[in-house]
Amino acid sequence: MVRASAQYFDPTTQQKPCRHGLCRTLRKEFHWKCLLSTLLVHLCISYTVWCHFSYYAYAPANAAIFTYAHGPCAPGYNFIPIGFGLLLYLVYLTECWHHRSKYKGIPKRGAADVRDLVERMRTAIPIVWWKSVCYHYLRRTRQVTRYRNGDAITATQVFYERVNSHSSGNVFLYDTAGFRDISKDLVDLERYPLIRMRFTKGFVFACVQAATEFEDQRTRFFNENEVRDDYMEVREGLDLADVPFFEQLIVFPQSSNVEPEYRDPNEESPVPQRHSVLDRVRIPDELAAENACGMEDSSPALSNYKAVRDQLFEVPHKHYKKFSSHIEL
Repeated sequence: MVRASAQYFDPTTQQKPCRHGLCRTLRKEFHWKCLLSTLLVHLCISYTVWCHFSYYAYAPANAAIFTYAHGPCAPGYNFIPIGFGLLLYLVYLTECWHHRSKYKGIPKRGAADVRDLVERMRTAIPIVWWKSVCYHYLRRTRQVTRYRNGDAITATQVFYERVNSHSSGNVFLYDTAGFRDISKDLVDLERYPLIRMRFTKGFVFACVQAATEFEDQRTRFFNENEVRDDYMEVREGLDLADVPFFEQLIVFPQSSNVEPEYRDPNEESPVPQRHSVLDRVRIPDELAAENACGMEDSSPALSNYKAVRDQLFEVPHKHYKKFSSHIEL
């Protein structure tokens, strides 16, 4: 049980890990496949034990206690639950291996490294981008050979092939709007033995003018490209300049070069092997447009935005907008 911190905690500007209870864990991570396979394996074991003690179904045929039983415990049928139970146990082992391998693929970091990473994300230049791919379909034919009753029959097959004719990208130009990170500060990361963090990113608008500017640039970009061909595939996203983004992280109090005492010595990376419920922390990280709404620009990095933009996108010009990055871990 973690004692309450003597330091004042401000929920409006700070965020700390939240320990999940049993009900919340079952609701969010209810591994029904493992539970179902476990229940079925126990059911097969119970059925086998019942047949053995009620009808001596697994006693040798020449034993004095052997009694021939009709029905589900008859010779031959009594081995069905054993085979079915072994098959279910293999399914259970597969699910356990898949769950463990999924967590082993999550990067591991120390609390100090995570604080540095979050600070870099909060000060990084956000890039809101759009990409479009214009394409059409061509009707083509090909000769195929099928065999029927030993005879080769040649037929003409008609199919449609997608052909990409043009692709382009752009970003939101927020030079007149600016941006500001409004995420909360992380506290008490060192007080928990293990924390699982989830990161998400997004953006919000601080005023109507910024939202209107974003929609105008976005609409203009798509209108310029949709006339290039019959169909258009569009993609949108948000990136942080020069900062790696992880969707999940495993955080432990020690630094990255210190191995936790509960680490598996056979593993090369510091992977904490705790089987208890992992602590979670949600870090809302939101960047809001400012200057377009009459606020003062708080990011000196905007002066280098165009240079960074040209390095990230090999396109004629880009549009970028204010952005809110939700970091849940």
